[in-house]
Amino acid sequence: MSDAFQIDSADLLAFREATREEVRELFSGFRRDYPNETLYVLGLFDFVDWGCPALFYGASTLEHWKASPKDSSGSKRKLSDEYFKWAAGEWKFAGNLDSTSIVYDIIAKTGLEEIDDDDVKSDAGQLLRESIEVEMLLALHELDVEGVFGQGDERSALVLTVSDEDEGAADDWRHEISACLLNPDDVFRKFLVEFRRGNGQEPPDTGACVEEIKNTAIARRFQERLAS
Repeated sequence: MSDAFQIDSADLLAFREATREEVRELFSGFRRDYPNETLYVLGLFDFVDWGCPALFYGASTLEHWKASPKDSSGSKRKLSDEYFKWAAGEWKFAGNLDSTSIVYDIIAKTGLEEIDDDDVKSDAGQLLRESIEVEMLLALHELDVEGVFGQGDERSALVLTVSDEDEGAADDWRHEISACLLNPDDVFRKFLVEFRRGNGQEPPDTGACVEEIKNTAIARRFQERLAS
């Protein structure tokens, strides 16, 4: 693998812009098609490797969560309603992001001819993955600043998240990082309590969690890109 791996910032910007406009259209469609339901979560998910990158979206409504059957028979413990609320595999809407094609273009520019697990786990692989996640964070942030996700009570009812966990257990740490970075403080703290409780964990010290999240690599990269 080349030691000179770099990602063109213009390519990342193109990916962010494409993702932003796609999410704008998706979110407007959700609200148009289900005017009597309350959207409570919108998430973007990534599985980025050299050979087959895949990016997804997911969203759900309170009405869908409350009406869905809750089956924990295959689990080692009885799962709470809050587990099903935040487990992305249970959400109402899901699909592929068309902006994945730009990630293919980014990968093609690396010049790598052979794909193997060592490449995916390398520093370059981590850089690729984190860079894509940050651009998805920025896409959601820009839409939020525009007011696409509403104001006041409407915005406070919605949690935005970016993660690599799009099925099954809702315990991926990235959910917490992204929710902290993308949402108003009171929205994040309420989400964090429910999220931890849904995973059978003790109530968190939300203040300490916020400080810890601010020191993560993904949070620092997000702030750097936001300021650039």
